[in-house]
This record gives sequence, C-alpha cells and structure tokens, in this order.
Amino acid sequence: MPELPEVELAARGLRAHLDGRRVVAIDGEWDAGPAPLLETAQTVLNRTCLGVRRRGKRMAVDFSESHTLLLHLGMTGRFVFDAVGSPPPRHQRFALVLDDATVVRFVDQRRFGDLQAVATAAVDTRPGWSDVGPDVFEAPLDRWTTWLSVRGPIKPALLHQHRVSGIGNIYACEGLYRARISPIAPAFTVAPERVAALRLAIVAAMNETLERDAAGLSRYLNEGDVENPFQIYGRESEPCPRCAAPIERIAQAGRSTWHCPACQPNVTAPAGGPFGLPARRKATSRRRSRAL
Repeated sequence: MPELPEVELAARGLRAHLDGRRVVAIDGEWDAGPAPLLETAQTVLNRTCLGVRRRGKRMAVDFSESHTLLLHLGMTGRFVFDAVGSPPPRHQRFALVLDDATVVRFVDQRRFGDLQAVATAAVDTRPGWSDVGPDVFEAPLDRWTTWLSVRGPIKPALLHQHRVSGIGNIYACEGLYRARISPIAPAFTVAPERVAALRLAIVAAMNETLERDAAGLSRYLNEGDVENPFQIYGRESEPCPRCAAPIERIAQAGRSTWHCPACQPNVTAPAGGPFGLPARRKATSRRRSRAL
C-alpha cells in the first residue's frame, strides 16, 4: 500500500514531466473493459498542467481553466513515463500524452486507484483532502502528543489521518521498532519524550525510502522480485537486527503488525497516564458512586 514516501515520489515524477506541459491526447486502457478513470482523465484534454500538490497520501494535479484531478494510488498504483510509440505496460488504467511527446501512464494492477475531476476551487472541501492533518514532516511535536493521547494501542492510533497524515502500516511498524515502543502499548501511556523519539524515527524511515528510491521508480514488495528494505516490516520469525530475538507478527485492527517483543516491551500504564487522562478503574468507581 503506498504511504507518504511512495506518494511523494510519484508527485515528484509528475512535477518533473507534467509541469507546464499541455495534454494533447488521452490513451485508453490496455487490458481492461469499461474505463471510469479514463473517462475522468478526459476532462483535462487540451489543458496545461499548473502544478502538483500532495496532502498525506493523496495528490491534486491542477490544470488550466480551473480543472483539477484528485488522485489516490490505491494499493498498487504508480506512474510510468515514456515516449510516444512505446508499448503500454500491463494494467495501464489511463495515459496522458503531452505536447513534448512524453506519455504519462498510470499503472494499477489491483485497480483500487481513484481519480476524481473537481473544480480547483473545490479541492479544499473534498473528503480525503480537507479532513486530514498536516504531513508527518510538517506536524509539530505538540500535535503528535495530542494526537496520541488516546486509550487504544499506539500502532492503530498512528494510522488515523485526521491529526497527522501520511503514516501507514509500514512506517508505523518501522517507527515503533526504531523508537523501541511496543505497538500494543496504550497510546496515552507513552511519555512525551518517547513520542518525540517516535516522530524522529518515522521521519528517518521515510527519508531513507525517499533517498533510496529517488533515482528510480517506486516498487511494491508484493511484486515478487523486490527485496525487502525494511528493518522489521514483513520479517516474521527472522532475527531482530538489534537483539536477534525472533520477530513476531500480530493482528491489530485488521492489519498485521511486526515487532520484537524483546526490544519493544510493553510498559504498564501509570495511574492517570502522562496526559492526565483518568484511569479506567477510577472512572468506573465514580460512575458507580453516582448510581448509588
């Protein structure tokens, strides 16, 4: 599943090839029938790209005459750039032919990618764009501590996009591992200095991906021939890089979580918690006393 680094790399590629270029033709799908994404792409025919924006895991591609394409990569979406006349790759959903003979192809094997045509002025009101928080790279520490002042486990809490956006399953696992925080720890029990360490760890993991894949196309681990570059994600039963204990995989909120129980021990929550939230037992006692 694309997360912030993969979407940022896609946005950079679009900026390099699309900015200032006019769309002169729209190619059809290569291996599919009805093409709703292709029909949406038709709305920018003969229009010039004015810029590419990213917010969290989504992109907005602005065109002249107040037209914008809102794009989500889905699970396997990516862009391929080649020249007019090149054979289209498998799983192409749509392609924009530009006035410099470049073809911008959107390839999506699982077909979960989403494309919407909206008026540029309406972008900031669209769900998925207007209701997400600032990027991981931009959100200040106090936003993180407020975001994580909840009772549930910290790993699922990291995936909620409304306070800080861009973190998915991969970088939640990697960041918690690097910061030595248990994924099952109640989020509100993690001290502010540990939250600060987690923030730095997630940013570092994302920057490593951006640097590693900057020269080439982003690839997904499920493509088969892609080597896993992550320290703990997807490495069940392998030795922990720090302590050699076996890495474990658990299920949390319908997602797999990889962690090292030895390096990431769960810490018992202090009464009241570091964010001033009342302990469950005390809250229950007060409710009972009022009922009597």
